Amino acid sequence: MLAIVLRQVRSQGRANRINQLFPGDDGHNRRVGRIGLRKAPRKFTFMKPILVFLLMIGLVSGAQAQQLSPVNVVQRQLDAYNAQDLSAFVATYSDSIEIFRFPGKLMMAGKPALEKSYGELFRRFPNNRATVSSRIVQGNHVIDQEKVTGRGPAEGQATAIYEVKEGLIRRVWFIN
Repeated sequence: MLAIVLRQVRSQGRANRINQLFPGDDGHNRRVGRIGLRKAPRKFTFMKPILVFLLMIGLVSGAQAQQLSPVNVVQRQLDAYNAQDLSAFVATYSDSIEIFRFPGKLMMAGKPALEKSYGELFRRFPNNRATVSSRIVQGNHVIDQEKVTGRGPAEGQATAIYEVKEGLIRRVWFIN
């Protein structure tokens, strides 16, 4: 069905160009085909707006899926961290976030604890920044090796494993 509609839309464009060269006496578009000059078919003209709408939905859905991809979610989190934007940073996390020291020691759970901890970190170290040295993406997990600066004279290193579900970070494991 889509192929028919696309063919129809293309033929209408040609018909309009040919109509400029060969206008019909009765006001109808003319199209030159193998058989000769004939009227352009009028069927499926109502489908053009529907086709445009369906294409737009596909593009929007694709853009939304890309925004929710694990690597994009983690990058938004890192950008908010570096900007010291606490609300944007916390917005990338699930309400039931769990942060562990690898392999399984629970450090904090829930958004309120995350907001309190990182709010204090941002106030205490306003020049705190992290840059990604290397990144591995495996399914819904993103593993970042990061260089951390702005917390003192020495540069620190951290490795974080992020688990992303439904467009939000659900669990984090830090390896120091």
